Amino acid sequence: MLEKVVREIPLPIIAIGGLTLENIPRVMQAGVYGVAVISAVCCQKDPRKAARNLRKVLESAVMSERIKDIGEFALIGESMIY
Repeated sequence: MLEKVVREIPLPIIAIGGLTLENIPRVMQAGVYGVAVISAVCCQKDPRKAARNLRKVLESAVMSERIKDIGEFALIGESMIY
């Protein structure tokens, strides 16, 4: 369904809600412009570690050959924002 939204709506799509380290690569592969998370960092026992792990996952997704253009991103602290 997410791929269909990305394909049919001519605007940058930002995924938010229910995102985890495990599903973010699949969400990025769907072609979203970026992701926004809160609980994936703030609700963890070690938010700094969670942010580092999230950044690693996002960097891996960005480097994936399946993702051609993800737009620009900004780094804030240990977090990566698209």
